[in-house]
Amino acid sequence: MAGEVKIIKGIAAAAALAAALALCLLLAQDNEPPQVTTKTVTVRHYEDGVDTDGARTEPYSAADFIDTYTDNRKGKDFTVQYGEGYLDFQEPGTYVFSLLVSDEAGNTAVCQAQLVILGVGKREAVREERYGIKTVTSDTVTYRVEQDGSVTELSRETGDIVKINSAGFAGAAALEPEARALQPELAATREEILGIVNDCRAEEGVGPLLLDEALCQIATVRAMEIAYTGQYSHQRPGGLSWSTLKEELGYSLIARTKLGENLAKGYGGVNADACEGWIHSPLHYQNMVDPDFTRTGIGRYTLGGATYWAQWFASADIAGG
Repeated sequence: MAGEVKIIKGIAAAAALAAALALCLLLAQDNEPPQVTTKTVTVRHYEDGVDTDGARTEPYSAADFIDTYTDNRKGKDFTVQYGEGYLDFQEPGTYVFSLLVSDEAGNTAVCQAQLVILGVGKREAVREERYGIKTVTSDTVTYRVEQDGSVTELSRETGDIVKINSAGFAGAAALEPEARALQPELAATREEILGIVNDCRAEEGVGPLLLDEALCQIATVRAMEIAYTGQYSHQRPGGLSWSTLKEELGYSLIARTKLGENLAKGYGGVNADACEGWIHSPLHYQNMVDPDFTRTGIGRYTLGGATYWAQWFASADIAGG
């Protein structure tokens, strides 16, 4: 039995040796380079100011450029090296260079390859020109640099507003038509905020506020005015007090009428969160639960990804408009 095992092992070793010799002979006879086709590889380079989790230029390797590979001896293994014209490219551009592709026998095919590194960066753009206001956004732009140096913009993602030029502001009265047209779609916002405010008043033992159409119109114009001018404060453009808006829009008050204003910005556009901010601010909360106030108007406006709220309070009716 032992003798049979030795014979079998001997046969296996001989077969392996024969296969190795056959491969060596095959490779020795192989003097033709492989047939190779390449493909364009496209990666991105991120400029300063563009948030990325990794390197500024996406990684790539020489093997990424191989599209098809055919060896005349049916071999599948090959090596790839960068050839003439390659300079470890990292900046945006369109680059053409050679690749050296070698089969197992050391035969080398010289191929042309192309690498496109797209640029991704921030660019400012005038995004809105309404009511004499120019708003500038910081957009994320993807672009391609051709071999001749020309640049083609491929895509643009509108970013947040970074500048507002309000020098040519047409005035609050110019906002009125849009504000009036917005009233139907603001109904749900008004009801939600009114409910939260009146709940707070009930907890304080104060009577509920009534929703006033004139105050809603004024509050909407006020939210728009802040959005377009970027002047988020209780002072209006030109240094005017917030309360002067009513006269500018043609509204009048009964003598000794008391007024109040709450403003909010941001909060992801969530009405309840804006109200929560007011509740935790003593001066804003004082307006919400002031027993002298009997009426309120609520406005909301979104511009350039930011949402603005204005709520006006009054102790009597407002006429005109």
